[in-house]
Amino acid sequence: MFDSFGLAQGEKTAAVPQGVQTRTADGASICEFVGEVPDALVPAFSVPPLEGWQCLAGAYRISDRFSMDGEVEGTGLTAFAHGKERLLTLLVLETKTKAWRAVPVGKTALLPGRELYITYESGNNCFNITYPVSDTEQERFQCRILSLGITPATNGLLCELMEYRYVNTLENRSVAIAYDFDNPFSSAYTVTAIRDGNKVRTRYPALASNLLDYIDASAFPKTEEACEAASTERSGIPEGYAFPWLHVRIGQAEGYMSGNYVAYQAGADPNQRHIALGMAQCKTGAALKGNASIFAQTVTDLPAGTVVRVLAETGNWLQVSVPEDPADWMMRPARSADM
Repeated sequence: MFDSFGLAQGEKTAAVPQGVQTRTADGASICEFVGEVPDALVPAFSVPPLEGWQCLAGAYRISDRFSMDGEVEGTGLTAFAHGKERLLTLLVLETKTKAWRAVPVGKTALLPGRELYITYESGNNCFNITYPVSDTEQERFQCRILSLGITPATNGLLCELMEYRYVNTLENRSVAIAYDFDNPFSSAYTVTAIRDGNKVRTRYPALASNLLDYIDASAFPKTEEACEAASTERSGIPEGYAFPWLHVRIGQAEGYMSGNYVAYQAGADPNQRHIALGMAQCKTGAALKGNASIFAQTVTDLPAGTVVRVLAETGNWLQVSVPEDPADWMMRPARSADM
């Protein structure tokens, strides 16, 4: 009808839901919000590292079931904007403190310059980051919060990308790119494409981490052709991807290797806990040592309030990374040492 009158059809973008919505499902209280910060999160967002960042959207869940002291009682995801920059953070509510904390996932975990909203899906225990394209199209990154088998309250949490999905209801087509979950650091993904109601499923080597903490969402292959190209162009890790690196020793050989190829086994040294890039702040002044010994040479003195990134914990010692710029929350490390 538009064409018969020589009128152009403007593309209609789906409206992003606004405000704070709460509900309960499967023994949990759920809160989803866009353009407005729930009162419970105001203290967590009023910290110096988030100064100047605008909260775009988020969602969290709080378990109604009993939790022991020190365990995580609630988790969530929040998207922030600072000009053209985007930042995705984890939300952590600990049973003992009853206070929310925001832990950075990364500045590349969100698609730049896009409107979005975040919802919680109780059936899959996951969070959906949805980007409307039009009133008939949308892109969605489905994530879940992954614990590496250590106490979550120690920041041992990561954001695992379960699936990317593009849906076009007008043209009756979609593509879903899902990771295999036999290994927490997956090495393959399955592409399911639907065209005119016909489903085609193909499996490709992923050659990349499935953690939003370490990948660039804008560079993620979003079509079957892109997945196939990524699996055939090179035999190694694609350029631009990064992984959690582990400091390891085998006999007298010592060095670093990608955590993408490592699985922790039962019987590991209980005195050493590996913490997945957690954030910490010095309560008092502290000495930064060259190694985990009070007799080690002091690298520098850190004043109270210094923010560091925790790499590992051995006994009463923390291996930390200190940023080049104290204001740089995302921590481009200048050096690492023990404290």
